[in-house]
Amino acid sequence: MGEEEERITVAPMLLFRLREMLIDYFEALASGIVSTDFYRREIAGISVGRINASSWSPSRVVVVDGGSNVVSMNAGFLGVCSAVAVVFEGNRVSGRIIGEPELVPDSPRDLVVFEVLDQVMCVLDKLREAKVFETALRALEEFDPELLVIDGPLMPYGALAKMPTGTLYE
Repeated sequence: MGEEEERITVAPMLLFRLREMLIDYFEALASGIVSTDFYRREIAGISVGRINASSWSPSRVVVVDGGSNVVSMNAGFLGVCSAVAVVFEGNRVSGRIIGEPELVPDSPRDLVVFEVLDQVMCVLDKLREAKVFETALRALEEFDPELLVIDGPLMPYGALAKMPTGTLYE
């Protein structure tokens, strides 16, 4: 007689409950969002007549964001980062700019320098945010948007506190 294989599955009732819970959560979230008219009145109230918030709607918007990831390897940690800008005209995407991806360290022989995760993250966080602003500058020059939205922690978490020593990237 052959061995029986134990199969572990998620109970359908759990999936149903999670689905219902998420639906309820997002419905509550959507109902709690205040209408844009409220914000327009608030902006007009605090702007002391400098702008007419109800009359301005940008026709060309650029949104910029960056991302990074770390790969754990036997010899050390390898970081990769890039940024992207997306141009919206009306309700359609009219263009994109992809920031040139970068590796930390950029040379395989320097991989052993980054044997602690904090060492590579300290460099990667700053590099990623620099890539976001480089990409935003390119988007401003190429697309001349009426509104620029930059997503990201403009000062990465721990950027001021973590100072690795003994690396090529001090």
